[in-house]
Amino acid sequence: MLMKRRYIIALLLLLVPALFSCGDMTEERPMGPTYQLITVAPTETTLKRSETVTFSAVGGTGTYFWEVSQEDIGTIDADGVFTATNDGEATIICRDTENLLGYAKVVVAANIVTITPDAPSIGHNSTITFMVTGGTT
Repeated sequence: MLMKRRYIIALLLLLVPALFSCGDMTEERPMGPTYQLITVAPTETTLKRSETVTFSAVGGTGTYFWEVSQEDIGTIDADGVFTATNDGEATIICRDTENLLGYAKVVVAANIVTITPDAPSIGHNSTITFMVTGGTT
């Protein structure tokens, strides 16, 4: 019994100072680097050859560098303007000065079919005319 009591006292003598030396537990302490994601818009787009689209980015440091994963599909300039050159798929890569990344997908296709209107609203017993452009006949 005496041995058990000595053990408990020794344990308390070790733990109590350790608990009080931790400081203010509500204090914010750095846990390493904080990473922000870069969001690229549009996230996905489809173009015909020679068409362009401008990509934009938010997040990160605010200074962006643009790349295309498949340079034979198209080019992208320093302002995020992509120009389609050949059919295929590519990933647009946006990088900031801290090497944080954002991505978007671009598809270039020669035979894009467009149907308008794209979100029609029609009443009961009514008709609507659709217009189809593109593709091959």
